[in-house]
Amino acid sequence: MSILKQDNLLFITILLVTVTLPISMLANNISIVLMLLVWIMEGKWRAKLQNLKSNNLSWIFIGFYILHLIGMLYTNNTSEGAIELEKRLSLLIFPLVLGSTTKQFTKTQFHLILKTFVFSCTLASSTMLLYAIYQVTGQNQGVKVLFYDLLSMSSVIKMHPIYIAMYMGFCLFIILYLLQKFWHSTSALAKIGSIVLFIYTLAFIFLTGARMPIISIVLIIITQFIAGYQKQILTTNIALASLFIGIVVIVIMKFDILQHRFKIIYETNISQIFAKDYQYYNSNQNAFSMRLVKWRCSVEVIYENFLFGVGTGDTEDQLVICYDQKKFWGRLAGYRFNSHNIYLQDWLRLGLIGFTLLMLSFILPIIKAVKQKKALYLTFITLFMLCGITESLMNANKGIVFFAFFSCIFAFKSDIQGSST
Repeated sequence: MSILKQDNLLFITILLVTVTLPISMLANNISIVLMLLVWIMEGKWRAKLQNLKSNNLSWIFIGFYILHLIGMLYTNNTSEGAIELEKRLSLLIFPLVLGSTTKQFTKTQFHLILKTFVFSCTLASSTMLLYAIYQVTGQNQGVKVLFYDLLSMSSVIKMHPIYIAMYMGFCLFIILYLLQKFWHSTSALAKIGSIVLFIYTLAFIFLTGARMPIISIVLIIITQFIAGYQKQILTTNIALASLFIGIVVIVIMKFDILQHRFKIIYETNISQIFAKDYQYYNSNQNAFSMRLVKWRCSVEVIYENFLFGVGTGDTEDQLVICYDQKKFWGRLAGYRFNSHNIYLQDWLRLGLIGFTLLMLSFILPIIKAVKQKKALYLTFITLFMLCGITESLMNANKGIVFFAFFSCIFAFKSDIQGSST
């Protein structure tokens, strides 16, 4: 019964947030509300305020949310703005709760959060994979059909492939971190299980076909091989990095669906899309060129609203005007695409001030992670920043909660010093 004591209630609700994050947005929202209620029941407001004052990152997140509130004063689409405010409540709640509570996690609790996230992501991905395999059975079309059925299943659990790939990418690094930390105290069977889980996780990421998470993971792993270990074994690490690159290239070349998704990047005529009088023609476009059109329109709207942006709720409305000028079908009611870039999206929404706060929410954690030698923390921020190049991650609940939650866990509640985190 000791686990049900009030001292443990906050941690239990945090585990609920962790386990529901990849599975159900409704269950995750309920878990966040429960966490907030437990935090309120704790009291100790003077100590909480004192803790909050000393946490710079809390004020960056809270200030970012307040800026969204200010953006409502000059937005035209207030209904859309209200939706954006609701989605971004995590930027307010997690810094308040985790940045102020007097309860500090133990190493065991911190590791349990990480393991719980890996378990939950494995459960979600396995469900998707089993469903896709079931759909493929009897169709004799192999990986191609499997890929598209994974996309279909991702919509059922309301998680776009780039988000599940990013989540699984973080799991990949959690597995590596835990293996490295507990290698000497882990049984042979547990080591084999962890390695199998690592291979499964990596294979699933490739199956999603999400380009930027794949590129990000490869870059981070190569960097860790070369720079993250002892200098006397640098040659070995370079060899391992080269082997890893070779395996990735072979996998991409082996499967047509993956090969095509990467091939279109260098086949796209980028200069044509950024030409002065560019018009969109369906017969000569692909997924990458579509994204470039979104970036071009975002830059054009930012140029006209450089300092303050267009307001909290007007981003898609303003982009649609540009899409219409370019004859891009992304303007149609069923699409209304956002910027598909986290940096352009928030600059477009809240101007230079919003972009600055967004960058500070990345830069401050990076500085802290480097100073305290928290490798996993640095990896998390880097992965999120890289994936944000091709996706407006702060435009979706699955991106906002993921970033706000783990940023605050690492920044405020990690009791692990040195290279272990």
